[in-house]
Amino acid sequence: MELKSRPHSLVPVSESNGLICAFRLGTGSPCEREVLAGDENAEGLWLHFDLVDSRARAWLERSSNIPDLALELFLDPHPRARMQAVDGGVTLVLDDLYHDFRDDPDAFDTVRVFIDDNRIVTGRFRPLKTLDGIRRDLSDRLLDVSTAAGLFRVLVERLGITFGEIVTKVADAVDDMEDDVLAGKTRDRAARLGHVRRILARLRRHLNSNRVALRGFPHERLKTWSKDERSELKQSADHLDDLAQEMELVQERARLVQEEIAGKLNEATNRNLYFISVATALMLPTTLVTGIWGMNVGGLPWAEDSNGFIMVGVLMMGVVGLALALLRVVRFV
Repeated sequence: MELKSRPHSLVPVSESNGLICAFRLGTGSPCEREVLAGDENAEGLWLHFDLVDSRARAWLERSSNIPDLALELFLDPHPRARMQAVDGGVTLVLDDLYHDFRDDPDAFDTVRVFIDDNRIVTGRFRPLKTLDGIRRDLSDRLLDVSTAAGLFRVLVERLGITFGEIVTKVADAVDDMEDDVLAGKTRDRAARLGHVRRILARLRRHLNSNRVALRGFPHERLKTWSKDERSELKQSADHLDDLAQEMELVQERARLVQEEIAGKLNEATNRNLYFISVATALMLPTTLVTGIWGMNVGGLPWAEDSNGFIMVGVLMMGVVGLALALLRVVRFV
């Protein structure tokens, strides 16, 4: 079940009934024609629908083997992630990333899942990263699953991998910004870090939603699942818990880096204010002297003296020197 890294391209969506793909598990063979011909209740099937297509919604409504509660979740345009036990199986809403996710905090949507003993039915409104990867790997026979339970476990495992890749990428970005900040390079880092923290907040929110939805999965409703399949599903769900702890550590480091940036900016601000304060203090005596000698009244000293300007200049330099001496005394007291 291990995957090989390879380049890939999108497979065209089926033009019939909004069915993106249908696979007979165990063989990996596409079976869209059989499903559309009325064989949607066969054992070991994965049906994946584009819920934007009204024909897909109509087909699901006509299907007699999808419970009403599951259908309600499938057709809800804005459901929250959750799990619901229904007649004959389990239906879930799980969060996933857009297929073309590019560090956009809003690039999340939900995948709707109905699973019974023999089939798994999924649907989405937007192309999603995890589901599209599973579809491509089944098409290229890089993934071998023989049961609905096995495919659902792969879905949960791949959701953890999808979120984990983004967390790793964000953690590397936080590392780079931490190095820059400690080196004194704080320009534009605050805005970039704010964007990173927003992505982390959304990731954490959706990851926790998936964890809550998968918690307490009602295996008893799926009687054909083996003990090994239930154990593997639990391990895949537990990986989401580990990923949540890793994400919290990255969030804490991002918060510390932001505090470091704020400290650096405060230091720079204090230095600038100190310089302005010193310059203002030095200019006060000269302002006082020029203000007095600039008054247009009689009786000013040296007003008629040919050396008056030099005397006033010497007086101002003396006052400034005295002010500097006083500043040094005050600074070291």
